[in-house]
Amino acid sequence: MGIEIRAASSVDRERVVAFLDQQGYPHLIDERDRHFIAEQDGQIVASVRLSSVEPALVLRGMRVRQDCRRQGIGRRLLALVAQEIGREPCYCLPYSWLDSFYGEAGFRPISAAQAPSFLAERHVRYVANGQDVIIMRRP
Repeated sequence: MGIEIRAASSVDRERVVAFLDQQGYPHLIDERDRHFIAEQDGQIVASVRLSSVEPALVLRGMRVRQDCRRQGIGRRLLALVAQEIGREPCYCLPYSWLDSFYGEAGFRPISAAQAPSFLAERHVRYVANGQDVIIMRRP
């Protein structure tokens, strides 16, 4: 059976949270977040979310199950999210080696000075914890 890429409904929320837990995603999930998922045989194999954090939209928590990576699932999921974002400004904090991946969806690296303060602060915390992340913005 193929991979279905779609916006998650409220019915999917518990499954999405369980998937993110399985993937070791350590962050709290806000009930207002919009989730997008990839499913195969009724199982979530990838997930990403959009969080509205005033004054910005933030792409967060992109995860693809290990055995499903390098099959284009993340790209398809990101393409759906890019359509959803439209022309609205959106930020993300990906690992630096994923800049070209997110670049395919129109995200471009920016400096901390160009980001909302809460993202610049989050970036500082991630870097202090040894994570090699960058700040990106779309469009």
